[in-house]
Amino acid sequence: IRPRVLKALDVVGMKKFENRTPDTLSGGQQQRVAIARALGKNAPIILADEPTGNLDSHSTKEILGILKSLHEEGRTVILITHDNDIAAQAKRIVHIEDGKIDSDSANDGNLSREDIDREIRGESSLNAKETPEVNETLEEDYDIKETEGNLDIDLHLNGEDRDE
Repeated sequence: IRPRVLKALDVVGMKKFENRTPDTLSGGQQQRVAIARALGKNAPIILADEPTGNLDSHSTKEILGILKSLHEEGRTVILITHDNDIAAQAKRIVHIEDGKIDSDSANDGNLSREDIDREIRGESSLNAKETPEVNETLEEDYDIKETEGNLDIDLHLNGEDRDE
């Protein structure tokens, strides 16, 4: 396990802090360690819930850079954010309001904060109807059901069913 842990820490730039406890790390460093934990488990999907919340702009750029690198390596990165500047960097933007998908748009890299604001308000020319391949992929790869107010997602990866 140790070599795998050290490799994961190295990927996120935290190898030199291997003997430090979480309470001695900054918020950005703690986020990096959280990403390293996912790497150590070789997770094919990384669910990052507000990974840049309460971070300065430098740490935010570093964390987003790490997540982008992981995506380029073939991992699926699902990032939850309230920051439209961060959302604008995603290839796909799904807006969820009150537990329901309100909009689902592909992003070719040209969306701005303002474009996303319009999309969320339903004023954009982008919408789920214009990106059917995105919706079809969601339906084919995921089964989503609500149980007692929680969403259960059944993932279908390489023909295998996995409950997450």
